[in-house]
Amino acid sequence: MKISPKIWAANLMLAVTCLAITTGATLHFVASLYANGIQQTLSNYSHLSPPTQRQLDNNQPLISVLLSLPMVKPSHYNLAAKVAQWRFFIHQDSVAFAQALFLLEQSSALRPTWAPNYSEQLHFLTNRPLNQQQSAMVSLAHRYGAYLPSVQLKLMEVAFIQWPELTANQRIAAANQLIQLQQNWRLREKLETLVRFSPAAARMCQLLKFNQLTLKACQSGGNL
Repeated sequence: MKISPKIWAANLMLAVTCLAITTGATLHFVASLYANGIQQTLSNYSHLSPPTQRQLDNNQPLISVLLSLPMVKPSHYNLAAKVAQWRFFIHQDSVAFAQALFLLEQSSALRPTWAPNYSEQLHFLTNRPLNQQQSAMVSLAHRYGAYLPSVQLKLMEVAFIQWPELTANQRIAAANQLIQLQQNWRLREKLETLVRFSPAAARMCQLLKFNQLTLKACQSGGNL
């Protein structure tokens, strides 16, 4: 029995579509598997319990595979950036610094309205003098994430770290932000952790004390 060209073409198109769907689903499953593995290991790290070099190295093959897959997601770049940031935190490695910043920029390029990317980049650049790029990041973070707690905390800390370079109005805004965060019981634990490990802890605690406010982190020491 001879199959007409139209039926043959339709069957071929159906087969190609099924193959594409199956391949896409498989790639999505693989990407999710690798991303979850990296996320799980990252959740075990903290400033009190940082990763070892071996643990960071164990993540590298997972990251390489994840970023080599088609249609890499912004969240995948963020995970890879977190690993690079830990590497920089431990070794103060300039290569890790540049890599983390590049990965965050890649994530921002794919998801330009995701405010945490901008606040994370700002936080990572606090050891550099304020410039137009950082000012633009502040504006973008405020525009897209003014009400996100993670963004509020990061922007407030960045302001206190860069306090000498701020204008009077910027200092007032940062001080008001800190007071509001201190009075928000939902964010108190996160604020306590931030202050405990922040290089600007002394400045933040002095401002709170001036306003007759305090935190446990200010009383226990930390980076004071």
